Amino acid sequence: MAMDSIDAKIGSLAPDFKLRATNGQEISLSAFRGQKNVIVFFIRETTCPQCRTHVTQLGRMYEQFRDAGTEIIVIL
Repeated sequence: MAMDSIDAKIGSLAPDFKLRATNGQEISLSAFRGQKNVIVFFIRETTCPQCRTHVTQLGRMYEQFRDAGTEIIVIL
């Protein structure tokens, strides 16, 4: 499916994807479906100050998100 053909709306399901995590395991968005909410954060590069600030804040709040049934996926 081409990215320009995705009709994304608030509340719609995101398209599935599979990526290799930093621990070497493959993860997919569909693995969380029906179990947890997911925040997917796309970071432009590790030298972007704004991106680093956002990732740092997500890290600080990770326990709160996890306690609320939400997982965070950061994609570089």
